[in-house]
Amino acid sequence: MAFIQTSPYKGLEKYVMTKLFSRTFASVPEDAKIDREVSEKICLLQTFLKPEHLDIPAVLHNEASWLLAEKELQKINTFKAPQASPTLQGQTDPTPTRMHDKEEDTSGGSNYPYMDAEAGELTVGDVERLLSLYKDVVTKYTSLYKAVRHLSMYKTENLVPHSEGTSFLLTQPEGTNTKIDHQREN
Repeated sequence: MAFIQTSPYKGLEKYVMTKLFSRTFASVPEDAKIDREVSEKICLLQTFLKPEHLDIPAVLHNEASWLLAEKELQKINTFKAPQASPTLQGQTDPTPTRMHDKEEDTSGGSNYPYMDAEAGELTVGDVERLLSLYKDVVTKYTSLYKAVRHLSMYKTENLVPHSEGTSFLLTQPEGTNTKIDHQREN
């Protein structure tokens, strides 16, 4: 019943923030003046500062890409943040447990609903969900482990100076084939 108890609070919070948003996040006239001054200084810099003056590769000196980037930055600056995110409203746990019947600890309770659960409190749906999540975690961990191991193999192939001043990669000991060994691991 914790969901029912928190819904009115969320509604009240949304209502209060809707009413106070313009006052809470309003810009002060001093801030507007400073913003105008900074914008004027940036415009002055843009009149003589070119990509050639900066440490930007010649490939990126394309004027069209600079104009596109400027337009994107202007879009970001004019974007108004939503006062309430509609995508997160109404999201609930698809498999509520009997734990939710207990009063929720608002003094800093766990974000993980199964952490405080006893074995007898879990339903079959909860166990199925936990098993599914466990399988996902193991799959992702295994993939990550293989990727890190694969990368670490390349890091161990150091460049060693050759006696004539050139360098070459370390070769594998005779009788080992990393391509075949790698295929066996997968």
